[in-house]
Amino acid sequence: ISIEKCQGIWPTEKAFYTIASNIRKYAPSSNDTKILFYWNSAICYADCYNITTAILANTSMQFADDNGDPILKPGNRPYYDHTKPSVRKWWIDAVIKILTTALAQDIIVDGVFVDSLCNNFGSSVSSTRQTEYNQAIVTLMKEAQQAFAEQALDFVLLGNGVNTYSVFPDHCTSALPHLDGVLYEHFGSYDDVNS
Repeated sequence: ISIEKCQGIWPTEKAFYTIASNIRKYAPSSNDTKILFYWNSAICYADCYNITTAILANTSMQFADDNGDPILKPGNRPYYDHTKPSVRKWWIDAVIKILTTALAQDIIVDGVFVDSLCNNFGSSVSSTRQTEYNQAIVTLMKEAQQAFAEQALDFVLLGNGVNTYSVFPDHCTSALPHLDGVLYEHFGSYDDVNS
């Protein structure tokens, strides 16, 4: 079970702890169920997570287009600039803090559901920079697994974003060696439908 972002209880971290706790409390048969925290690899949902508000104030942590302007999703949601090692470290430290805080409260959680493994910024970002960005997310997954292992954290890392879109030459499969599993959400992508 992946507990999705922006649940109406702010911040999402609080909603996650409450829902995860209640699943274990009211559904004892759920002991074999894996409970995962939703954490987007690319988009900073600063309006949902308390821990991400610092990203809004620090544009150096935000990915920018080729003109140097931060790329924003609706809702003033910037993209993390994972081409920078310091941003990848911040992302990993943040998700570890969220998960270990749950464990410290005796809430059994099992890992993280990582959304947006590959991203397409269109013509606002050169193909070279887009490739570098998506490769940085692969590096992020590798570094997250290393951080879990170094801290003896037995967390599952489930990725979403393996797809059939032709804009991603390897279809995000380069992330597979660093994940414990994937959700293949876009199996009916536009390329498949049109071919």
